[in-house]
Amino acid sequence: MALNPVTEGEPDLSRKANLIKRKRFGRLYFNRAYPKDLWPVLGKSPFRLSLHTDSIEVALGRRPDAERRYFAAVDKARGHQEVLTPRQLIEIDAVAIAARWFQAEDKERVADLASRRSANLDTDCYLAALDRYAPPTLRAARR
Repeated sequence: MALNPVTEGEPDLSRKANLIKRKRFGRLYFNRAYPKDLWPVLGKSPFRLSLHTDSIEVALGRRPDAERRYFAAVDKARGHQEVLTPRQLIEIDAVAIAARWFQAEDKERVADLASRRSANLDTDCYLAALDRYAPPTLRAARR
């Protein structure tokens, strides 16, 4: 592994302070790897945040804010990780899943049946139309 010396005299500072210097512009970055157990959620790339300076003193002053952002990202990922972790399926969950499926199927079949049904075949509409034209004695007999 190549050492990334942030300063000429103190190469260990980069490891202890999690600071790296970009070669192109000489800017300092906070760079810290995510825990391995969070790689499925966050990926293997490290957390890297520009400190917008090339001065080691200014970078060390801005480091705590970058570290807070890092731990906020880790905490957020741990919250998502708990949601992503599968749990054992119990009987009540299986029944709920099946009930939701049957409700969705029932809605689809009712909608399909309603789209196939024409106004002439709808018995309720047909009987209501008959009631409007039937004599009053026949209306009373049907009820």
